[in-house]
Amino acid sequence: MKRRLKLSQKLFYSAVIVITIIAGIFAWKKGAAAPVAKAAHSVQEKTGDFVFYTTDTAKSIKHLFNAGKNIQYLTQKNMALDMENQSLRAELARLGRLKSLNDNEAYGKRVRTPANAISTGSGFIQFYALDKGSNDGVEEGDGVFAPGGVLGRVSSVGASTCMVQLLTDVKSSISARVERSGVAGILIGAGNNICELKYVPKEEDVQLGDIILTSELGASFPAGIKIGEVIAVDKKSNNLSLVVRIKPYVNTNTVREVLVVRKK
Repeated sequence: MKRRLKLSQKLFYSAVIVITIIAGIFAWKKGAAAPVAKAAHSVQEKTGDFVFYTTDTAKSIKHLFNAGKNIQYLTQKNMALDMENQSLRAELARLGRLKSLNDNEAYGKRVRTPANAISTGSGFIQFYALDKGSNDGVEEGDGVFAPGGVLGRVSSVGASTCMVQLLTDVKSSISARVERSGVAGILIGAGNNICELKYVPKEEDVQLGDIILTSELGASFPAGIKIGEVIAVDKKSNNLSLVVRIKPYVNTNTVREVLVVRKK
């Protein structure tokens, strides 16, 4: 009987020990797995962050590249529009100058042909080439006007171009008069953008600042068109007539658009 009791006690203690060991192993496994799982989760988080950061950076670089291309395109487009705007402004200014030239009642019913200067002369022999000729109705002897007044007279004509002899050319001569006093004379070119009013008696009334106009005596120019202004009057010379120097209103260095007006 005692032996059976001792055996039962041994079995009981053995079972308790086994259960304790199993519980300990289970508890140990559970406690050890937690750090591993935590570490794995941390690694996963870091890896996810890295992948997200890398992907986001790649997208940002792509966006920057596309933005750069867009900026370049818009810059080129803006430059093209700016050039077009400048061209339109220049054309508008040109049309304005031509309109101003054309709106002069002094031309009367004479035929008018707008033209552009395509080349110029220099020195004492001064000529302008225009882009209009006989095909456009231009004839030799027609008067040519630019912003400010008289430019010159058509000296030769081709089919599509013509040459203009400037007022300041030494071989140029036209009839002219003083606006204030009506004194008449012949305007001769003196070169260097200067003219002289010849054959004016010394007793005639001509003063500094007087405006010189075209005369009704000439066939090439309608009467009353401004030519220039008196800048010098010499009454003390030995000549029988005054020496009157004129500065034309037209700046021959900047002429672009002109108006050819048919002679009588």
